[in-house]
Amino acid sequence: MQSIENEDKRTRMTSKVAYDRSEEAPLLVCTTDEVISLVGCITTTAALIIQGMAKTNLMMYIAAISSIGCIVTMPMIRGIMSRMAPPEKQGSIFAGVAAVESFSSLFGTVVIGIIYDSTVTIYRGLTFLIWAGIGGVGIILSLILVMENRKRPTVIHTSQSNIVIKVDSSVTGE
Repeated sequence: MQSIENEDKRTRMTSKVAYDRSEEAPLLVCTTDEVISLVGCITTTAALIIQGMAKTNLMMYIAAISSIGCIVTMPMIRGIMSRMAPPEKQGSIFAGVAAVESFSSLFGTVVIGIIYDSTVTIYRGLTFLIWAGIGGVGIILSLILVMENRKRPTVIHTSQSNIVIKVDSSVTGE
């Protein structure tokens, strides 16, 4: 009897864990972190291309509107990395990400300034197009991550209990 009650509790907790992702963020109900980060990379790159080719104020406003997805890219990537790392390595992961972000921000500002000074007489939007090319690398890496994520089963770890749910994507049809 005790075993049946424990199994029943596990089943209820399993279903709660499986369906409780809607409280995290509305987009996670329909898609995955990897796809959201891919969409963020695409919108960021599109905005940079529009900025690079902008000739009017309207095109700059359109670029600003199209870059709305860039906000979600880094938080989603942090979440993906957090899921991949064991709990005892989480601090190291986030420290490494913070160091790379700081270095990239400092180094990128200097390099983009030099590129802008060198190319402003040739084509004033070339800096944005080069930056979009770098964003293209992010799109490719995100696509690889999405494809790899579809190949392996989904594993959900909870902090409330020791339940691990493995979902085979071939069974769910994804």
